[in-house]
Amino acid sequence: MDKGHAMITVQEVRQKIIDWRDGVMTTEEIQGWGEEKYTSNDLRNASLSEREHFIVIEVLQYLEFINMNLVTKDDIPHILEFIDGADHNDAYKKWNEYLNNIDYKSRADLLKGEAFYEDYCLAHLDCNDQQTKGAGPANYGVVEKRR
Repeated sequence: MDKGHAMITVQEVRQKIIDWRDGVMTTEEIQGWGEEKYTSNDLRNASLSEREHFIVIEVLQYLEFINMNLVTKDDIPHILEFIDGADHNDAYKKWNEYLNNIDYKSRADLLKGEAFYEDYCLAHLDCNDQQTKGAGPANYGVVEKRR
């Protein structure tokens, strides 16, 4: 393991989600942390079980794209349910069902005035012909930034 990198654990990811929920971290901070951890050597050096590694990767990917996928604190109970699921396959199935049933167009309407989300809200609102549930910008590309 590189001396500059600490291995990331499921417990650390869970605690960061709780910190975000409790206001210790802002949405921008949790996104930055997720991106930093997802792209660092912390994952490649981790000696996690297969299940733990999968959970860490899945949640960090989700955090890395918070603004693109219009992730909000409303999602936190579902993130924690996925992390804490005793039956990994069942937890992953429920997690995917949740993600596939998010109404991104409605969420974009609610978030369109917030600078952190605004450009990605435009992508959701501009895709009138796309299905509105489970069709986040990550699934169909991002529109150019508008001025």
